[in-house]
Amino acid sequence: MLVGKFTLVKINNINKEIGARIKLARINSNLSQDSIAEDLGISVSAYSNMERGAVDITIKRIVQVSEILKLNWIYFLGIPANNNELSDKNMQSLNELKISSRLQKNKTPIDFEKEINFLKSEVSKLKKKINN
Repeated sequence: MLVGKFTLVKINNINKEIGARIKLARINSNLSQDSIAEDLGISVSAYSNMERGAVDITIKRIVQVSEILKLNWIYFLGIPANNNELSDKNMQSLNELKISSRLQKNKTPIDFEKEINFLKSEVSKLKKKINN
């Protein structure tokens, strides 16, 4: 039971850290919560909950926010772009994925699901590296 509570606290802290980075980036971009919520297709209340870390933030949503704010999605995970843990090969792969996804307009939902699963696995690998 203790492990379950610890895991929940850790996840809540992660959500708050990601939300704080999203808020900071939004403020630095001189954008309102209203405008980002509209771009995301969600209510201002739902967006506010995301900034406060009151809800789980999916990788898909992080990528959407990063595109609106014109930042690398890795920033929101608290990983500096120049982190030595990220090899040039990993960064090149991530950049190629980003470029290819913008070039391919006729993707199916299955294609997007595959990309999301890939991104989730990359984030998981990065978290393991950071925690070690």
